[in-house]
Amino acid sequence: MEELKTNLSNSNGISIRPEETLNMVSPSWPLQSIAAVNPFWFFRDRTFYQVVTELSPILHASLLMPLQYYLEEFARGNITDSSIESVLEEYRSEWEEIPRNVDDLIQLSRGTDAMIRRYPSVAEQIQANQYWHRCVVQDLGKMAAAYLDDQQALAPFPEQQGTFWQAFQEAMKYDRSMEAYGAYGFRQYVSELLEQEAEEAIQTVLSKMGLVSAEAQKLYLQRLLASVLGWATQFRYLEWQTGLGYSVSRQTSVLDLLAVRIVYDYGLFCFSQDTDFAPALSFWQTTYNELGTRTDHSVHGYRLHYVWQCAQE
Repeated sequence: MEELKTNLSNSNGISIRPEETLNMVSPSWPLQSIAAVNPFWFFRDRTFYQVVTELSPILHASLLMPLQYYLEEFARGNITDSSIESVLEEYRSEWEEIPRNVDDLIQLSRGTDAMIRRYPSVAEQIQANQYWHRCVVQDLGKMAAAYLDDQQALAPFPEQQGTFWQAFQEAMKYDRSMEAYGAYGFRQYVSELLEQEAEEAIQTVLSKMGLVSAEAQKLYLQRLLASVLGWATQFRYLEWQTGLGYSVSRQTSVLDLLAVRIVYDYGLFCFSQDTDFAPALSFWQTTYNELGTRTDHSVHGYRLHYVWQCAQE
């Protein structure tokens, strides 16, 4: 399938490559013709450690065991001093911050799990009980299910013959679900975006939210896709089949889904400005914009896990 060539850029002159964001999603086939798919297919040119450190902060899950597990294995004798020393020696030339010896590794491992950051969407950030995240996932899921409906519903979703973004634009002329959830003024906040193309809407939001670095933009967009990963794999399947020349029920793409997802976040971003959620948004912006000013150890914290894992193996 031909790679996406478009660049997204904002008014700050920052440019990101969409394929770096969209390629975290692999297709998932329908149950009647299921195919085993490597969920990290588009990362196959990278090392396991690179995949772990890139995906964990956006999936909010680790592909490695907690540090406490490795400490317990070490205490049981299942991980030896010699294996740890061998791994430390192997990676010492690559990582400046690697522990000097076994004692340093053990000391650092006792509190580092708490340092590993998770990068949330706006919907996840503004309320600790995840109410808004659930609202967004539910409402977007409603839209996606209706759009992908194969003549099962009595009332067809508008603009099914177009892209998901076009169908969403049409549906939002009437849909007031987010206001019903409590995000008053939501449709007014996002009205400007609904007059734009999908790619332009993404550009606009990144600029208005003040995410100023390419790394912050990429990580944020990846988190948006991760928050609706099941739907993203369905859209990737349609895109994949289209690229192979097969006839598909909907002509759409993961980029359309990403544009819809970012509209929800932007509506909540604007809604929250004059509420008690505003301080949480300020912290959210700072967290993303600090990317690039911290070392990999401070941001991801997975080097210690990887040393332990290699030593155990």
